[in-house]
Formats: sequence, structure tokens, C-alpha cells
Amino acid sequence: SVANLSDEACFLFAIKDTQATNVSYAGQFCENGSWLLERLPATTILATGSVAPRSSFTVTLTSVNDAKSLAIDGVTVASVPNLPLAASRINIALTGPATVVSSADLRRFSLTPLA
Repeated sequence: SVANLSDEACFLFAIKDTQATNVSYAGQFCENGSWLLERLPATTILATGSVAPRSSFTVTLTSVNDAKSLAIDGVTVASVPNLPLAASRINIALTGPATVVSSADLRRFSLTPLA
């Protein structure tokens, strides 16, 4: 979960294939409530939307069989086709306006491989 996300900041995450396919899934959730899920490197936006603005939330990205789903605070907001990733690396980041220091508290981060 992400807590105390500063004003105008966005939490970003990416799941990158470390093998030859170079396919990645990336997403972001911003303090203003906007969110997005995309596939890279072709920058294909898979889903976008918004929820009520908030500075604390729980993000869950699930990949099962032929679909990836994104949930915010337990509510699934997107389910998109899944391209298999041979081996994965997870990246997380925080962005915000260049004129301020963005901050957030990350808690209870976990990765559960699903067979």
C-alpha cells in the first residue's frame, strides 16, 4: 500500500520481462485519483480512469492466465489481455512536480507468484 502520497505526486510501478521480449506492463496512480495501465515499449495504453482523490491507497496488480487486473483499495478498475512474461523484474518509482519534493510511505509490499 501507499500512504501519505504528497500533493500532485504519482506512484508508478512496472513489471518488465527480463528476457528477449522486452515487454513491460506499467501503471501509475496519482494523488488526484487518476490512474493508468499501459504496455511498453510501444506505449499502448490499456486502460485509464479515475477514482476519488486520495493520498493513501492499496494497489494490487494480478496476472492470472490470460488477463492482468488492476485493483485500487480492493476494487478492480481494469482487466486487460495478458502477454506472458518469461522472467520479470518489478520497478517502483515516485514522480511529482519539478519544483517540490514528492514523498510517500510504502507499506506491506509483496510479490506472490501465481502458477
